[in-house]
Amino acid sequence: MHESDFNHEHVETPAERSAIARTIWDQDNVAFKTVGIDIGSSTSHLLFAKVALQRQTLGLSSRFVVIGREIVWRSPILLTPFLPDGTIDAQELGEFIGRSYRDAGFTQGEIDSGAVILTGEAIKRKNARAIDDCCGRCREICLRHRRPQA
Repeated sequence: MHESDFNHEHVETPAERSAIARTIWDQDNVAFKTVGIDIGSSTSHLLFAKVALQRQTLGLSSRFVVIGREIVWRSPILLTPFLPDGTIDAQELGEFIGRSYRDAGFTQGEIDSGAVILTGEAIKRKNARAIDDCCGRCREICLRHRRPQA
């Protein structure tokens, strides 16, 4: 009973109470599958991880903090492939990325977020097209943000 102008009772079953508690918990605790793609002058590699976030409840904050990280799979290190003209070999790099997803046991649709990190020669303008070709699919993943399905 509540102190109010009208009397009423909550008659939820234990299962209903549990479902309500789970819904509230799900809103404050989020788990993501992420990918990090590092393409550099010398080497390239991928890392797949699970990241757990929890909403800070102090002061009715909507801020989430990382409460857990788990590296799920690391790719072997690839010597970044270059063509004779000095540009990155997008086809070989793309095949490496695809193989890494398969070896890690993920499809691109299962990844919630991520980042592509470019360093050295990879970031130079002459390589922009090659990077765009092999990472174009990944850009969609890395730029979208979606809440995982329960």
